[in-house]
Amino acid sequence: MQTYCKLLLKDGSEFEVTLEQAEDYRSLFPAVNVAQEFCCMEAWLKGNESRRKTKRGIKRFIANWLIRAAR
Repeated sequence: MQTYCKLLLKDGSEFEVTLEQAEDYRSLFPAVNVAQEFCCMEAWLKGNESRRKTKRGIKRFIANWLIRAAR
């Protein structure tokens, strides 16, 4: 699977978002510029080291971010 983007995690590793997952998010949030929002997530996670997410919590972070962006 091809990687769409990588998000930094609390332990220093990266969560890889695949192209397939990105397409799923695009279909779930048609009014949101998903590519732009993933760039914003990457920047936020880089700038907020102490608030980075775990492997367990990153998917919830993505969903909540996109839900807020859709409002």
